[in-house]
Formats: sequence, C-alpha cells, structure tokens
Amino acid sequence: MTSSHKEFNWLAKHGPFYDVSCVTFARSLIPREALTRLGADSTGIEEVTFEGHQERTTEYIDSDNMRTSHVGALEANGWTVLIQLWTGSNRSP
Repeated sequence: MTSSHKEFNWLAKHGPFYDVSCVTFARSLIPREALTRLGADSTGIEEVTFEGHQERTTEYIDSDNMRTSHVGALEANGWTVLIQLWTGSNRSP
C-alpha cells in the first residue's frame, strides 16, 4: 500500500503550498468545467503559470479583497486538480 504522502509527491512541482492552501481533486471534469462549476465566468478563465497564479492571488490578498480569490486548475493522471492558495489568509507568504 502506498502512503498517501508519497502518492501525491508529484504536486511538489506545482508548489510550494502553504499551511492555508486548499487542493481539491475532481474526476471526470476538465479544468474549465470544474472552474465554472465553482462560479468562474468562463470568459475570465486564462492559462497562467503557477507563478502567475501565485502573483494574482497575492495581489488580491495585498488589496484586502478577500471576497474574490483565484483558483488554479490543472489536469493530472485523469483528475482535475484545483489549487487555491493562502485560503482565508490576509498575509503574503
């Protein structure tokens, strides 16, 4: 049996993840569909690097606008992985 920690080591290349990040796995949904189910406007979905995702999230945190946040999505091993950084935080890493 594989330890759950080792099973998800591949996520490290998309990190670092901080103590208030949220990672969610969705099967049978492409990233765009998963994001629109969360309420994203499909016209506002853009492809960005992980670093770009971090920068956008940091901009919202720094502006004290916690009513809106960015969720990143990527396809991996038959899953869509949703990544929300610094969930509920009002500080930059």
